[in-house]
Amino acid sequence: MSGAEFLGPVIGLAMKLLLEFSLNSVSFKIEAHGMDMVARNVKDDIEDARMFYDQLTKYVNQELQLKRRVLISINNTEYALKMFEEYLKEHNSRQTLSKLLGDRAKVKKLLAPLQASQSQLARRIDWMRSALSDLEKSPNASKEKRVVDWSVPPNERPGWVGTKGDTKE
Repeated sequence: MSGAEFLGPVIGLAMKLLLEFSLNSVSFKIEAHGMDMVARNVKDDIEDARMFYDQLTKYVNQELQLKRRVLISINNTEYALKMFEEYLKEHNSRQTLSKLLGDRAKVKKLLAPLQASQSQLARRIDWMRSALSDLEKSPNASKEKRVVDWSVPPNERPGWVGTKGDTKE
């Protein structure tokens, strides 16, 4: 066997390995970026949910069931995100992360709880938006009243309707 006959397959194999390694490296980077994007999107959804929840809590004694379910959904999503981030932190070294990303089944198992809780949280956000829209349009929506200090005389309190004898001089 001459050197040329031997060199051809070796170069072909080396090119194939180099191409496969570089594609795997790019693939790992893309998957790692995708997992990071999912985590950032979940954090954004949690912030949105808290914002709408704060707006919804201004309405006293209305939508109590929705408020409870939203809090449960926010807590579940935060827990799923925490578990996701802890697992990634454990596998943060380049070698273990590449092993993790090489196992597609493991990646799906890792992302499934986070994506499911994010989906449920997004549904609750939509419900809160709808409820807030309905409550704001409602003429008898009972928003929390600002507490007025007892030291303020009744005729100086907001909403006071005075009579002829109650006017200030």
